[in-house]
Order: sequence, then C-alpha cells, then structure tokens
Amino acid sequence: MKKTTWVLASLFFTAGVAQAQQDETERIQKRIQKQVEKAMEQLKKLGESAEKWLKDVTKKWRERKRMRPEPPMPPRTESSKEVPKSYRHDAWEAWNSVGVGSSVSFEIETAGIKMKVVKVLDRKGADKHTLKTETFMKVGDNETETPGEEPVPKAMTWTLDAKANCPLCTKPFRDHKDAGRWSDEILRVGGKDLPCKRYDSPAKNCKGDEQMTSTIWYCTDVPGHLVKMETAQMKMSLVAFEKK
Repeated sequence: MKKTTWVLASLFFTAGVAQAQQDETERIQKRIQKQVEKAMEQLKKLGESAEKWLKDVTKKWRERKRMRPEPPMPPRTESSKEVPKSYRHDAWEAWNSVGVGSSVSFEIETAGIKMKVVKVLDRKGADKHTLKTETFMKVGDNETETPGEEPVPKAMTWTLDAKANCPLCTKPFRDHKDAGRWSDEILRVGGKDLPCKRYDSPAKNCKGDEQMTSTIWYCTDVPGHLVKMETAQMKMSLVAFEKK
C-alpha cells in the first residue's frame, strides 16, 4: 500500500510540474512577443520601407504564435554535481540560488527576427523575483533598445489526490508516463563548457494529439538554469552569463 501511494504521488507530481513548465514556456514566448511588438512600434518611425517590413513580420508572427511546448519534468532525484541524472526546473529556485546582479544574455531568432535579450536579477522576494530586461533588435543600420521587467513567481505547491484525472485526456494521473527523452550534453558558452540536461519533448500529448515539439537545455551553473530552447518557430541560445 505504501509503495502504491508513493508511485501515485510521484506520477501526480510529475504531471503537476509538467503543467507548471508548460505555463513557464508560454510566459517566455509571450514576453518575447511583447518585446517584438514594442520594438516594432519604434521601427515604424524609420519610414515606408520599414513599415512594410513590419507588416510582413507581424503577419508571420501571428501565424506562428501558438507555440506550446509541454516538457513534462521528472521528480528531483539524487544526482552527480556536474550533470544530474534527472532534473526538475523551478525558475524561482533557479534565480533564488544566485545573488542580485546576476545576469544572462540570450540571442533569439523567431519569425525572421533576430534580437538579443539581457536579463539581470534586480530584486529577490519570498514569492516573486524581479528581473530587469533589455531587448535589442537591429534592422539594417538601425538598432532599437527596449527596457522592461520580468516577474519570476514562486511555483505552485501541488498536493496529491489519488483519484484526480488529467483535464486534457481525462485519464487518471497515475496512468501518465513521461514520453519525452532526457540526455546529457555539453554546450560551450562564452568559452566555458556547460554540463547540461537536454530534454526532447514527445510528438504527441497524453491525449494522443500531435503537439509542437521542443528541445530545452538546462545547466545549474547558469543563473535561471536555462541555456537553450528550440522549437520549429523559435531558437533561443545563451551567449553570456554572470553569476554573483
């Protein structure tokens, strides 16, 4: 009975964290969309040619904005210091483990747009951290710079209900399995080799429907732990970081 309860708890926890990770991925992509839209407003001032370009980009973006990678995350287990055998991403904890002033710089390419985003940990809180962001986008000889803020809320606490069903497929959580694939990979960033956990999401969700696939790399040596993310429409790569 104890073993059954533990298995149910583990499966429910995995499903809960998967939903939290999906929500976080959506927040990342919504923030990118807002940053693109702000930069577009500034670029409209460059003239008729820029305006036409912006309309084309906006159309492409709207056609591709339904990006919902859903990487289910396994429970945390004992692991080596360099590359954990399993990993559970928690953005709040990932930023909580570093000091104020820690930063990351990403290069992003989506819908034909290339940009750079710099994030700096500005404030730490019991329920939410705050990152200061700067988004740079260059078109021809012109470059826009858009400041902003990014909240990093503390993750929800999930409780066990052995009879609970998944809202997507309506099947019991205890029947869910992680269909994604984990592997270890070394990525080089800023002259440093980073031991990463790579996650390739499954092509179908628990309901059996096809879904947007994604590949995400994490490393606990990096503020926020996110190193790289790729979908069919977007590529985001870490190019520099500073840990304080």
